[in-house]
Amino acid sequence: MKWPTMDTGSNTRVRHGLAFGLTVTALLTAPRVLADVADDLRGGWMADAGGERHILMLVVRDGVVSGTYCTACTDPNNLAFVDDGRLTATGARFTLHHENGNGVVTRATVDGSIADGQLLLDYVDGANAEHPAQLVFHQSPAVTIPAAPPGGFVPARPYDPPAPPKVLQPEDVVGLWLFGSGPGKQYFIFRQLNGQLRGMVCGPCDDGANMAPLENIHIDGQYLYFDIVHEDSGPGILEFGPHSNVTKATIAANELHMWVIPSFQPPTFTPIEMTLLGPVRHME
Repeated sequence: MKWPTMDTGSNTRVRHGLAFGLTVTALLTAPRVLADVADDLRGGWMADAGGERHILMLVVRDGVVSGTYCTACTDPNNLAFVDDGRLTATGARFTLHHENGNGVVTRATVDGSIADGQLLLDYVDGANAEHPAQLVFHQSPAVTIPAAPPGGFVPARPYDPPAPPKVLQPEDVVGLWLFGSGPGKQYFIFRQLNGQLRGMVCGPCDDGANMAPLENIHIDGQYLYFDIVHEDSGPGILEFGPHSNVTKATIAANELHMWVIPSFQPPTFTPIEMTLLGPVRHME
């Protein structure tokens, strides 16, 4: 992944990269209530700079900040993860954790401040600590979809796997998995960082409103478990607010089959079923 450097037309110089640290810029003079900061911060943020769209997806639960960051977000090599995040009086502080296609891992400490509906990230490249840079994000318009009915969706026919489900290892999961077709197809991306599975789903992938981090990913025998985290858009967001789609999946041949129950639904809810194909090689 190539990260260009560009001038923004002001005294600010933007360095697009994941190997950056951050210097703090205070945009607000008075401390804000952290609950209000959380509501303003959560969700998708976009910045168009240097001919690329940068998308930052922030999840805020109980004061903990997590999420994803990417450009050209259908390429698994471009996906970074938000770690060790916490709220501040003006925004959030977190670490961006990225591994490129050659296995080079970078971490960057980031501070962000919200003002006038924008999120300002003030950062410096780790190799150029004396030259701070800034990138300004605006929030993605929320997309809302009606929640599933209380009884769930009944599949047209039971799922018939192409082979017996595998006893899973992380390498069976890592990669790009696709659901659907056309411009609205869903891209499920799983990566392994420091022995931990991480991920994101998007589609279309040029807007944070169509994006959700995958969290709490773990394997138990033939089952893969993860949460699809909806923070400010998606099915049920209007009725129930931030929530997760709790997912169990199996892999057989090149199919990943998912059973999904939204966290706001009762245990009697009939799971939503989806079948993904993969893992596939990303093509430019």
